Amino acid sequence: MSQSQDEQLEIHWSSIFRDLKKSIGLLILSAIVGVLGAFSATVLLYQPTYVSSATFVAEMKNSTSVYAGLSNETRLAAIFQDVMDSDILEQKAASYMGEEQFPGTIETQIIDSTNLFVVNVSAEEPQLAFEGIQAIIQVYPEVSDNLFENAVMSVISVPKAPNEPSNPQNLARNMVLGMLGMVVVCGGIIVLLSVFRDTIKSERNIRRKLDTDLFGTVVHEKKQVKKRKTSLLLNQVTISSRFRQSFQRIRLKIEYVSRKKGYKVFMVTSAGEDEGKSTVAANIALSLAQKGKSVLLMDADLRKPAVVKVFDKQKEFNGKEFGEYLQGKLSLEDVLTYDSRLKLYLLMGTEAYQESPEMLDSKAMMDVLSMARKELDYVIIDTAPMLLTADAETLAAYVDASLLVIREDVIRTKDLNDLINILHRSHSELLGCIYNDASKVSAERTSIREYRRYAESQTAEA
Repeated sequence: MSQSQDEQLEIHWSSIFRDLKKSIGLLILSAIVGVLGAFSATVLLYQPTYVSSATFVAEMKNSTSVYAGLSNETRLAAIFQDVMDSDILEQKAASYMGEEQFPGTIETQIIDSTNLFVVNVSAEEPQLAFEGIQAIIQVYPEVSDNLFENAVMSVISVPKAPNEPSNPQNLARNMVLGMLGMVVVCGGIIVLLSVFRDTIKSERNIRRKLDTDLFGTVVHEKKQVKKRKTSLLLNQVTISSRFRQSFQRIRLKIEYVSRKKGYKVFMVTSAGEDEGKSTVAANIALSLAQKGKSVLLMDADLRKPAVVKVFDKQKEFNGKEFGEYLQGKLSLEDVLTYDSRLKLYLLMGTEAYQESPEMLDSKAMMDVLSMARKELDYVIIDTAPMLLTADAETLAAYVDASLLVIREDVIRTKDLNDLINILHRSHSELLGCIYNDASKVSAERTSIREYRRYAESQTAEA
């Protein structure tokens, strides 16, 4: 399906969680940066503020009670508040202190439903705040007496010099907020990159973005053994039924295609490394062998052979390299082995060869493929990643069909379509892709009838 078709943005939570898990080190680093940044900003930018306060009462002269005529005196308090906020009072207080400008900030606040109001003086030093409020107490009569002959403003609470700043540093809180803020920002960037990264993250992505069909899906399988490098194989007792069924469906499709078209030689490749192609190739071979078929598994990844490691045969390997046969140094009988436990014929190696394209295009390779077509039911060939070498392109001319293994959320869609076009142009048929390590699979279960329809459609296209 063409990538130019209308596509909508899809959120794949498994991909996002996987990216966040992979980036845990970066998230920890961002948290440390946030803590250090908040600490530095708090210490370097912090400016303490000290506040000294006095409470005043506004009342009419000759009043016998603070609350007598409360309504009028409440309005009077509001007028006195304006006096306190005036520039005239501030200038007189500054002159009283011997300063050109008042060394602080004056704020007033009326106490609701009373004729009381509070005057606060804020300054950078506690002594300045205290001296500022004292200066206001001394000069306010000069201003108020000239304005109000029948009213008086009195101090009812004596101001004190502040012992602590009114804006505590809150270093611990700021460090926590800085840490959380940086983690959120870094995590948000990771999430955005994950969401907008153009890779294959679902079966639906394959159908909508790739120029090939979905041949099969291999579900994600968590390793149950302690050896983390051990491959997931069908002959292991710890393998789940869902994983086994994944390869049973792939095997059924291969068998139908083989019967309809006479195909015997299948190449398994991938775009990049660590996409699981060698494990997929090994399990396809095992699944066919378990049904009584004679199967040859050929490790044609001559740059980085993996079949020996997949089956954990490093100690058993006799040192007879498949590559040496292709170079004409050994005979086929020397390198071809049969594993009675696996019920597989194997051509393996451990050495890397730089001249691999020439070796795969050799007469020796043609001879072994010719022999296998005559003597065996199936040949499964594991090849090198296509983004790293042209080995798969070379072999595509000699196999019957190829399968492209695509691991979830690894390779860009554009790169995959470029490789798919290369395989489409080869002499063999690209059957489709195998979606590997899928975190989520379609709820639908493909029936035998659907396999028949698939094989018939492939035959019609041919």
